[in-house]
Amino acid sequence: MNGFDPITFHNQAVMNVDKNLPEAMKKLNFLLHNSLFPPESFQNLLFLYCKYQFYDLAQELMVENPKFCETLLEKNDHDFLKTLV
Repeated sequence: MNGFDPITFHNQAVMNVDKNLPEAMKKLNFLLHNSLFPPESFQNLLFLYCKYQFYDLAQELMVENPKFCETLLEKNDHDFLKTLV
């Protein structure tokens, strides 16, 4: 992770979305595949996918990670995302 802790890595991904969207998505996906990721990574990636109309990727992420949907999303956010995708 380029010598950064997971929180710094997450924050850099989120802060640089406007500069390099594919790289930000790649970093957030990378974090989700590691056991010590910031919980916000899941939600931020989902909302990022939806913001840029990658609804298929958002739906795939939700289907592949039902436990994260249950534990890392507020009920209102989960319902909104399910409706959106």
